Formats: sequence, C-alpha cells, structure tokens
Amino acid sequence: MKRFKEGTVIITVITCLVILTGCGGLSKMAKNAKNVQWDVTPEKLELRDDSLEVEITVTFPSKYFYKLALIELTPVLEYKDGETEFASKTVQGEAVQGNCEICSFANGGTFKTKSKIPFEYAMRNYKLVGRIKASMKGKEYIVPDQELTSGQIYVKNLNEGDNNFNVSKPQVERRTKEKIVEYQKNGYAVKYISKKKMMVSNQPISIYSIPEGEMIVDGVTKDVNPWIDVYGVWANKYGRIKGTFRVKNSESNIFTLIPKKAADLSVNVLDINYYVPHYYKTPITIAKSESIAPTIQSGMTYLLTLDDAKHSKSKIEIPLNKDRVMKSYSDIDKLLLSAERAKITTTEYSFVGQVEPKKNGIFVDYIQKVGKRTYKAGPYKEVTIEKAGANYNIKLICNDSGIKNETLSLSSDDFSKIEWWNIDEYLKNTKNIDIQYANGNSFNGTFEVNNGRVKPQIGVYRYVNGDVFKGDVSGKTTGGAFIEGTTTFADKSTANGNWLDKYQLTLSQLFEIEKESTPTAKRKLAEEKQKENVYYSYVKNGDNAFQSQKYEDAKRWYEYAQNARPDYIGEDKKLNERLNYIKETVEKEQKRKRLIAKYGQAKGTKLANGILEIGMTKQMAEEIVDHSIYRVSKSRDYKGNSIEVWEYDPNKILPAFNNATNELIDGSSSGEEVLAIALLQAFGGAFEGDLKRHMRNKVNYKYIKFRNNTVVEIRDHSDYEDIDDSYNDIMNSLMWDF
Repeated sequence: MKRFKEGTVIITVITCLVILTGCGGLSKMAKNAKNVQWDVTPEKLELRDDSLEVEITVTFPSKYFYKLALIELTPVLEYKDGETEFASKTVQGEAVQGNCEICSFANGGTFKTKSKIPFEYAMRNYKLVGRIKASMKGKEYIVPDQELTSGQIYVKNLNEGDNNFNVSKPQVERRTKEKIVEYQKNGYAVKYISKKKMMVSNQPISIYSIPEGEMIVDGVTKDVNPWIDVYGVWANKYGRIKGTFRVKNSESNIFTLIPKKAADLSVNVLDINYYVPHYYKTPITIAKSESIAPTIQSGMTYLLTLDDAKHSKSKIEIPLNKDRVMKSYSDIDKLLLSAERAKITTTEYSFVGQVEPKKNGIFVDYIQKVGKRTYKAGPYKEVTIEKAGANYNIKLICNDSGIKNETLSLSSDDFSKIEWWNIDEYLKNTKNIDIQYANGNSFNGTFEVNNGRVKPQIGVYRYVNGDVFKGDVSGKTTGGAFIEGTTTFADKSTANGNWLDKYQLTLSQLFEIEKESTPTAKRKLAEEKQKENVYYSYVKNGDNAFQSQKYEDAKRWYEYAQNARPDYIGEDKKLNERLNYIKETVEKEQKRKRLIAKYGQAKGTKLANGILEIGMTKQMAEEIVDHSIYRVSKSRDYKGNSIEVWEYDPNKILPAFNNATNELIDGSSSGEEVLAIALLQAFGGAFEGDLKRHMRNKVNYKYIKFRNNTVVEIRDHSDYEDIDDSYNDIMNSLMWDF
C-alpha cells in the first residue's frame, strides 16, 4: 500500500510473507509494519552529472521498535540485465550493543539514508525497491522487496535531432522491394531494399530493436557481401555515432538474413564523422575538424568539445588524431586525460595552448601551461606565455590604445609558483619589463603597478626615429621630453637634463613642442621657436625706437629683424612700411641739411619744403623741380639778358609717369605690387585720373621764367587748369578710339 506526501513518495512496509515463529517481538513488528512510513526524494530519479542520487527517510511509530531489534535498510535499483545497491542504513534498538543509530521504543524515530551510484545507460528504465533485513536474538528475517518508485530516467542527448546526424538517403531503385527480417530470439530486426532476394548496395537500411522499436543502425548500405558496410548513424550503449560501420550477425563473421542462423548483432566502427555520448557529466561531442583542430595543434583531425560542468560558463575544445578517437571514443575520460593542448573559452577569456589534464573527482581539470589567453575585458586583451630556454616570457597585449604589448621574463622556478592566470603575481615577481608602444617606441627597465596599470620607472626609452633616453621616465618632463637623465639624439649628439631650458621658450610654445613625438623633432621646433623669439624681440625693439622717433635705432633693429626672420614667417608689411618711411624721412633730413648748408638757413629750409620763390637761382630750382616734363625755351631780351622759360608739356607726362612707376617698381616689396604697378604703367591711359593726380602732385610749378639764371616769374598748376582739362579730353578720346 502506498501513501503520498507533497514532493515525496510514501511507502508503507508490507507485512512479511513469511510467518515469523519463535520470536514474538519480530512477529509483532512485522504485523505492525503498515505503520512505518517511507519517503523517497526525488520522487522520480534524475541523472545528475554522471550519477543517480536518492534520499530515503524512514519513520518508525512509537512503541514499535523493540529494544533488542536490529534492522538494515537497503535501497536497490533494479533494471534490465542487473541491479545496483545504494548505501545501506542500519538502525538498532535501545538495548542493542553497537554504534548504529538508536530508535526509541517509547517515542519511535526518523532516520535518513542518502547515497549515489554511477549511472549506466541500461538503468534508463528502472524500479527502486527497499530491501529489508531484520534480526533479533541471533535470528535473521528477510522481508520481501518493497517497490518504492519506478520510471524512466531522462538522458540528455547533446544536439539530439540536429543536422549533424542527418543522413541523405538515395531514392529506392526501381524493381526492388522493401523487406523486413525479424530476429526474434536476438531482439532486433532489419529493414532493407531487396532485389532478386539479395540486399542492394547504396540503398536505405535500418536496424532496430524489437519489440521496443529503438533505432540501432540507420543509413545507407555501401557493401553487402559477406557483411554489411553502412554509412549512417549507430546508436549504441555509449551514444550515437555518425560514420561508417561494419555490421555482422553470425559466428562466421557475415550478415545473414536467415534468423535461424543469426547470432547477436555485431557493429564495428570503420570511421567516425560525429559522435555524441548518451550521457556524460557535461554535453560533449567529437567531430572531424579540418580547420579548428589544426589551429590548436598541428596534425590533428578531430575536435572534442564539451561545456565544463565544474565551470558551467566555459567551453573546452581538445584536438585529437583519428587513431586515438577510434580506439577510445567510448572512454571520454581517457580522451580528456590525453589532452596535450586545448582551447578553453569562458565568459572572461579564451585560452589556446598547452595544458596539463588532472582528474579531480569526477571532473577533469586543465592546468594551463604555455599558450595565449584572449580576455574580453580588463587592462589586457591577450596574454601569451612562451618557453625561452630556462625562462618563460609573458607577453601582455594591452587594451590601452597607446601601448602595443608588455613583456616579462620569469625563471622556471618563479613561474611554477604562480597560477597561470595570475597576471598580478607575474608583475610582482618581475623587476624589468619590455614595453612596445603603438607608435613604435619602446621601453626597457623597472616599473611599478598602479591601479592595475604598469608605470615605467627607470630604464631606456627608445624612439622610433633612433632617439634614446636613459634615466627616469616617471618624473618630470618639459615639453613632453624626459629631463631626468641623458638624451641621445638620432644624429648621435647628446644632452643632459632639461635641454629645452636653454631655448627660453614660452609656456604656449612648450605646449606646441609637447605635440612632437621625438626629441629630435622637439629640438628642431625649439630652435625654430627660438629664432621666432629673436625675430619678434628685434621687431619689438624697433617699434619702441620708432615710437620714440629714434629712427636710426629703429632702422637698425628692423634690419636685424629682417636678417633674423625665419623663412616660414612671411614678410611684415608694417615693418617694411616703417623702413621706407624711415628711409624717406632720413633722406629728407639729409637733403634739408645739405640745402641749408649750401644755400643758407632761410632759402635752404624753403627748398627742403619744396618752395620755389622769385629771386632764387636756376640751380635752386633744379634742386626741387624735375625739368624733364617741361618744354624749355631760351632767348635774350633787348638788353641782352639771357631768358629761359620752363613750360609744363602734357606730351611729356607719360614718359615722366613711366619713370615714376619704374621708381615705384624699384622700391616695391612684393611681386604682386610690381605686377599692379606694371599694369598701371601699361594702361596709363585707362588710369588717367590717377595719373593726373600723380603729375599734379609732382608739378607744382607749371611755368618758370629765369633771367640770367634767376627766377623772375612763377605760375603754379592752378593757373594751368585749362591745359589739364584739354589733356583729359584728349586721353578720353584716345580711350574710346581704342
């Protein structure tokens, strides 16, 4: 009789079938066995890892368990072809001498037993029974087994039903028949394609169990004489295999279609394409791999893949050769322990390299030796360990975009003391580090670790262009250049300490220099900035002198500036204008002094200011008047005095204009100005208004009369407007005709 509680199966011990005589105590206990309660957890057994585990709770009522009684309880799993016992539980009465748990006669008691057994595929269909052995006063009594629970254990079949086990079958040939032969005494049947009472090659075939109908072999016949070679899927006690098999069913090593002559089915594996065991502690596959396996280890053609149950978020891939797979595919632990190299993928990293497998209970652990780890987060994206003589080289590929990699070197002894993944310990046990930067620079020397980042200290910093710095790279810098050590430039020149200090640069200039990537480039820019500073200091001194009207000093500073100006700085128009102004001013002053010295203070000053007066000499007039634009006529008056008249001649304006523009060209400061003046000269008629104004400024006196080389009459340009207007009409007419 069964009683049920929530989550458990409750079984009551049935009254013994054997009448217990000669012992009233045991007889009474057997008679009242209906009051003993059994609980089984779980109600239906489950496969966990590669084991079956069960917990049984037995509760005895009060005034049931006699003081001299001893009961042994044993759960037993029964299945086809065998049975397996779980661990027993022994309970004794209060008067029994022993070390077992004691059950009180007055109050009864509750007792538990929990144990597990290794799972075998044959255990899928099971019945769990309670086996009871009771004894008292030297006599034993076996109570018939009591069924506690039964059912079918679900076995996870990795990739069950996926395309890896699909087999393409050809169409059935014409004039053939599908036949089924049942081998009742052997428990299997074969369905095949027959022609002339013979099995046909390259046709579908299925072999399955009877009466269950479970598939054993399913595929396509490749050779049918004297045995059957099949390409397809074989489901055996270990798992499912896709590949090529040789099937026999007789003692003479052939496949017979006569049931009376048949023996048990024999299937031998010729080739494996894909294999999945029926059960294992983790999902697992073995498959041919033409690309993945060789990348892990050369010469390998198979890949064993499993999800590590101990680290549930990891995946392990182990390369295998065909010989090892064919010999040991059913012994997964043997294959796992044979691994020399592996690929291990977790949520944090992926490792490819040499491993050392070790059995750890029911699991196989892989100690990572040399190889490469690729991290998904953190300061490093790759860590590669290589054996180099007596040492190990650890290369750290950084996530920092500015650093390419960092390399450490450890002795074999130091390396063996550190767990493979413990990068912090590698760093703690290493004094020197090699750092390769993304820009091609490198560092070798001591270092510190700050917030998980490597910070170089004292050593050699090499630049990609050949510059080298030896000293402290962790301390002060100027313009981005290390200053606590010695810098050797690519041209082999050297500098100690803060070599940029001598250039006396501004803070903003140092910011510009900091952008340069090498000391050589920094030095070149510093030299240019120094030249700029000299140039601008000369200009500033010149400006100060100019403002103070110290023109000689200003001229000297401006000329210094012109000589010191770097090629990449364009000409300063203001400076050139001031130089021209200074030149004109100096020339005027020199001319004034000369005229005063030559003609006296009064007349010399007037001549210097361009003033011509009656009574002045012809020589004085020639000092301030360009007689090339005058028509000159000479005569004598009735008294015999020499008369000379200078009259402004419009026909001489253009030659005079050309002379003026030539002077401008000679004094121009740029090619653009020269071109503009040349165009003005070429098209003088088109710019007649400008030409007229220019000539008016140049010709203040349009009529000058001398008597005996002394000015006796002067007329200025206002008296000759009619001449200018006539000339203007002539030029406009010429323009329209043109």
